[in-house]
Amino acid sequence: MNSLNYNKFKTVLQILDYKYDSTKCELINERLKNTGFIKIVIDIFLVYLNLSNVFTKKHKLNKKIILFKFVAGVTILVYESSTNLKNIKSINIDYKLNNDEIFDSVVVGSGPGGSIASLKMVENGENVLMIESGKYFNQESIEHHSFDQTKLQFANEGMNFCFGNIPMIYAEGETFGGGSEVNSGLYFKLTGHYKKKISGNIRNK
Repeated sequence: MNSLNYNKFKTVLQILDYKYDSTKCELINERLKNTGFIKIVIDIFLVYLNLSNVFTKKHKLNKKIILFKFVAGVTILVYESSTNLKNIKSINIDYKLNNDEIFDSVVVGSGPGGSIASLKMVENGENVLMIESGKYFNQESIEHHSFDQTKLQFANEGMNFCFGNIPMIYAEGETFGGGSEVNSGLYFKLTGHYKKKISGNIRNK
């Protein structure tokens, strides 16, 4: 398997000026498996890339291909991150529900929507149960924008694709805090008809 991974990623590693590391190449391969059937397309592209490397060392054109940029991004993430997953432990909070306990509201998800909704209802005196599928980690135990974070705090390791006119990858939080934990406090300005539609209903007082 190690020699297979080396042969597969050899050209990518050469272009990015990385030395072969069997552990990191295995992590790259595991991560790419999460792309589903797109993995087949990626494997075909890597074969093409390696064959083209035999006949020419010029990679200007290949580096512009979106598939190369995608594989290169995954490779850089793995190689530039410390992969110390064994040292990161989730915090287990043993909350036992009583059979006769009654909640006014049940909120699914602890992301920006769920957390704010829960807070407002608690402030209103309601008994609220929040359900989160992801794990809770100590705030300082995982470095942001690292391999560890994508592995432990993203759904499908951040390799979900949405398909349409332009296929794209999107990150979805799967941890305590949801998207608010993994999106680094980013926000996106409304554009086009969305902005006009909303601003048309706003009245200054």
